[in-house]
Amino acid sequence: MKKKVDMDLVVSALPAYVNQESEEILSAANYGFKTGSIVSWQYGIKLTDALHYLETDPTRQAGACSLSADGDATFTQKTITVANLAYKMQFCMQDLIPKWTQRRLPAGSNAEDEVFTFGEQITANVLEKIEQDNELTVWQGDTAGAGIFVFFDGFIKLIDAGAAVNGNPSGITVATGITVSNAFGIARAMADLAPVAVKSKSDLTLFMGTDTYDLYANNLMDLNLFHHVSEGNYDSKMPLKNVRVVGVPGLDGTDRLFLGSAANFVIGSDMDNEYEQAKSWFDESTDLTYLQIKYKLGTQVKFIGEVVEFTLVP
Repeated sequence: MKKKVDMDLVVSALPAYVNQESEEILSAANYGFKTGSIVSWQYGIKLTDALHYLETDPTRQAGACSLSADGDATFTQKTITVANLAYKMQFCMQDLIPKWTQRRLPAGSNAEDEVFTFGEQITANVLEKIEQDNELTVWQGDTAGAGIFVFFDGFIKLIDAGAAVNGNPSGITVATGITVSNAFGIARAMADLAPVAVKSKSDLTLFMGTDTYDLYANNLMDLNLFHHVSEGNYDSKMPLKNVRVVGVPGLDGTDRLFLGSAANFVIGSDMDNEYEQAKSWFDESTDLTYLQIKYKLGTQVKFIGEVVEFTLVP
């Protein structure tokens, strides 16, 4: 007769199991460089380039045999200056050994140093963060500011230094603010204030933060204007107006709106998509891997007088 013995599995000394076999690498959401896909670009700028202007003032007169010459052709220029920007990071692949990340390292002590393990994922995420920096600074850049904003002046500072059209003639105050009740009215009034030569531009665009766009869209819905379908991604046509309305993250938190031809807003750089050109290398003298991105970026507004800007009154 077999004797019954009671036995248990004792696992209390073991840590809780965490499955580390997943191959997926996750990163937080990034909002990208939306403004860069809408406005115009000027390439080939190493430091400062000129924007050339021509303005004529011909005078109409009655036709006759001996006409008097009357009128001028005037050339002027404005400059666009780019900042030389760079990001550089260093990595020691040995730091991956104590954790699950060692599973991605190649075989061999020398190879594990020389291969940029997770290089593709790291580079992609860094480029996304750079796009976010670009989005913020083309609008909010201020050489008198701080942090990432100090390298060049953005659209807001350039427009405020000029003579743009006042898009808040009724004097809506900071205390009142932009709300779900007045956002559409503000946008519609700005469209009405656009200079007549600008109103028919095919790329007439109203830029606002995504926070303001939410108020604008909710205001439309509250007015039962559901038949005006959005193009998606904070992008739509203003009802019965020749205006594209876009929400861009670079204006979030500013309570500022700007209306004008998209081509009137210029971003300067040395070459197309230069900020996406990442370089990585292994340094044998230090056993470190480096990642570097260098590019040039700056802004200018061609005709500030053709921009309608909205600022809340203190």
